[in-house]
Amino acid sequence: IIAPLVLLILTRMRMPVSTTFLILSVFSADTSGITSVVWKSWSGYIMAFILSFLVWYLSYNTIKKYFKSRKTHRAWTAIQWIVSGTLWGVWVMQDGANIAVYLPRTQSLTEFIIFATTIFAGLGLLFYLRGDKIQEVVSEKARISDIRAATLIDATYVILLI
Repeated sequence: IIAPLVLLILTRMRMPVSTTFLILSVFSADTSGITSVVWKSWSGYIMAFILSFLVWYLSYNTIKKYFKSRKTHRAWTAIQWIVSGTLWGVWVMQDGANIAVYLPRTQSLTEFIIFATTIFAGLGLLFYLRGDKIQEVVSEKARISDIRAATLIDATYVILLI
């Protein structure tokens, strides 16, 4: 139970955390397993930093040139929805994999229905609250008002998560 509590505390402190690291480290009985998980987590952060830097470095002049105008084509809204939906889907899949390690390898129909209903209700509550505290943290850290830049950021996250 300590891993979810630590995750909750770190998230409330607005710290970026790897849920995979916190959850999977619970299953490691020796230090080599924990070291492996830490290395994989750090390599993910390093890869994310490098990819983000390259995307912005290579596209900065193009963005500066073409995003000068505050007017955007209506197609950007559709593109943003598609990219954000993809990001959300990939994120849910990754978190689903983190949850799946706690589930029995085989489930009865009743067990699956209980699990699926719980997840569905949790996601429904998250939608109903419009992200609640999570959205506050994202909005506070991002401060992105241009839909084109937001789309590029979301696309970068999609690539990283995949």
